[in-house]
Amino acid sequence: MNTLGQRLKYAREYRGYSQKDLEIISGVKQGTISKIERGKQESSAHDVVLCRALEINPFWLVFREGDMEMPKGFFPQAKAAKLDTHAPSIDNLVHRAEILAATELKKLANVNERLERIEKTTKEFIENSNARYTELERAVAELSVNKPPKSAPKQNRKH
Repeated sequence: MNTLGQRLKYAREYRGYSQKDLEIISGVKQGTISKIERGKQESSAHDVVLCRALEINPFWLVFREGDMEMPKGFFPQAKAAKLDTHAPSIDNLVHRAEILAATELKKLANVNERLERIEKTTKEFIENSNARYTELERAVAELSVNKPPKSAPKQNRKH
C-alpha cells in the first residue's frame, strides 16, 4: 500500500464500507472518494474528514506513519458511525424531494392547462347552444305569426 488512495481503499474495505457508505458517513462525495482511491486526486482537505469517518490515523493515511487504527483521544469527540446502509443521505433525500416536487408541479401545470381548455370548450359549447336555442325560439315564433289560421274541420253537408 504505497499510495494514499490504496491506503484509503484498504481502510474503507477493512471497515466494511462501500464508497457510497463512506460518502454518507463522511459527507465527502463518492466521486471524490473514487478519485482519491484511484490516485487521480492526492492529499486534500478531505483526508481528515475521511480519517475521522473511518476512525483511522491521519498520519498513517497521509504519510504512512504509525498504525492504521486511530490513536485514543486523537479525535476526542469522534464516535463510531452507526450506518444503516439502506438509509439514503439527507442530501439524497432532499434531491429526490426536489425532483419529485418539480415533476408534480409539471403534472399540475398540465392538469391546469387541460382544465382551462375544458373550461374554454365548455363556455363555447354553452354560448353556441344558447345561440342555437335563441334561433330556434325565433323560428318557432315566426312560424306562429306567419301560420295560417286553423280552418274549421270540413263537415259533410248534404243539400
